[in-house]
Amino acid sequence: MSKFINNTIENGIINYLNYINNKQINKIYLYEFYVVKILIRIYGEINIINPFKLGKEKSFINNLQIYGINEEQTSLFIKYMEDYDMWLNSSIELPKKEITAKINKSLINMIIMKSVDHKISSEDMEIFDDFFNPKNIELIKIYELTNNDQELIPNLWERKKAQFKKGLIFEEILPDLLSIDIYKKYGLSINEIKQLSNLKIKEINDKIIIEESDNSGGRHEKFDPKKLVLTSGSGFVDTIVLLSIMVTEIMIGLLIAFWFLRR
Repeated sequence: MSKFINNTIENGIINYLNYINNKQINKIYLYEFYVVKILIRIYGEINIINPFKLGKEKSFINNLQIYGINEEQTSLFIKYMEDYDMWLNSSIELPKKEITAKINKSLINMIIMKSVDHKISSEDMEIFDDFFNPKNIELIKIYELTNNDQELIPNLWERKKAQFKKGLIFEEILPDLLSIDIYKKYGLSINEIKQLSNLKIKEINDKIIIEESDNSGGRHEKFDPKKLVLTSGSGFVDTIVLLSIMVTEIMIGLLIAFWFLRR
């Protein structure tokens, strides 16, 4: 069975569809998932997902060019995605060839082209920052395995985004909260929700809405919003928090043991 454009793009779209439908994503294709999320932020979900659902590869390619990316640049982006699939599925350890850096440069160029006539929202900027200069441990690991220079893309992104800084929208956007009863149903308090970022609130709300509208009779894995609340979004920070909890528990255990010995 032929793939949509190539393995990398198809796997990324499938992972994205699983994500928005509250299904588990395949961690093997984690980078592909993030690339598709960036494409959707640039071009909109309709322009990325609909061609896949309809099997219209030409429409997908044309949609990548709506802000001025030319055919050569589009072809290079698709080739880089194919190179990543080759690296991912190789049975031998391939040399680092800046694979993800090339893809990320193409994505940065797409964002710059869009910013010429379209404002980039602060919410989009937050997502772009998390991708090009990530704190996610798994994404950092992928970049380390595929690139020699770990500062290249973060530095490039910081320089390039200054070109469209005037096009950013920095007004405060208040989150859309669900009812107190809905959050209570999922073991959350409204105060817990208000402490989270707008993106995290939206992620939780979207998954709750999907869960509430699901008609599958509970055949899929139940959504646990506590997992989203407890994670900071940064693997490093989450690890520090976990270690702190472990150290606290060890100290309590030692105090109890010392108390028994003194008796």
